[in-house]
Amino acid sequence: MKKLLLAAALAGGLLGCASYPAGPGNSVPAARRFESELLQPSPERNCALTIMREVGGSGPAVDFYLDGDRVARVAAGEMITFFVRPGRHQLDLRPLSSPRVERLLTLQKGDEIAVRIIDRNGNYELRMAEPGWQKSIGSTFQSQVWDPLSRRVSASSRNPR
Repeated sequence: MKKLLLAAALAGGLLGCASYPAGPGNSVPAARRFESELLQPSPERNCALTIMREVGGSGPAVDFYLDGDRVARVAAGEMITFFVRPGRHQLDLRPLSSPRVERLLTLQKGDEIAVRIIDRNGNYELRMAEPGWQKSIGSTFQSQVWDPLSRRVSASSRNPR
């Protein structure tokens, strides 16, 4: 009986730490958005980059940098969309008590992509969202495919796996 209770407690603890994507309406509050001009598209800034931090992470809000500039502080379950120029961009996550996480991304005109911030008990990752991510949060973005060899994203309905 003790083993059964212990197993149930461990399973409950693991489920409590599970993370899942942010939902609609969980935008980063204005007080934690630092580059307001990137929040609206323009003829030059025609690529949409959505940053989603999964719900269930254990850490505090983390600073997110785009091309060396701090653009937002993102808490668990929040998301924000930036409009950037086509080209190469550096994504940089700087948690207070964990190592920095960096990724390079190349966008072409009109690309619309999402990057997930994943927190595994203070170990952070930046990952491209799976095709179809927008269906789970009610967005109208089209599916995107990340090609790790070319380091770019393109619109597609095929599965990259």
